[in-house]
Amino acid sequence: MTTEESTTNGLPAGSLEEQVTWVASLIAQHEADVVALAAEAKKHVAEIDSLKATVRQLLPVGKHKFGNITVSITNPNRSFDADAFMKSYPVEVNPALYKAVIDSAALPPKLKDQFMVEGTGDPKVAIK
Repeated sequence: MTTEESTTNGLPAGSLEEQVTWVASLIAQHEADVVALAAEAKKHVAEIDSLKATVRQLLPVGKHKFGNITVSITNPNRSFDADAFMKSYPVEVNPALYKAVIDSAALPPKLKDQFMVEGTGDPKVAIK
C-alpha cells in the first residue's frame, strides 16, 4: 500500500482487495515465524529429552532432594489392555462388562448428516 492512512479497524486505507492482500501477507509472515519457532522448539525439546535421559541414568525411581530442588523419577503410567481383556472376558459371556456404542463410521452419510450439529467458535480462515 502506498499510503500511511489507516481505517478505523487498523487496516491500511485502500480497496478491499488491497486490505485483504495486506492481511494475507501478515498471516503468511506469522505462519512462517511459527514454522521457524516450531523448529527451534523441537531442538530445545530434543535437548531436554537428552538431559532427562542423563538424569534417569544417574538416579533410581523415587524422589531425590538436592538443595532447593526435588527430582522425581517415576515409572511410566500403566494402561488398560482392552484386547487382552476382551480375549479373557468375551462380550458374549460377560455382557454386563460392556456397553453399546454408536459406530459413526458405519452410518450412511445421509443418516449421519441428519444428526450433525453446527460447530462453535469463529469461522476458519485459510489463505493459500
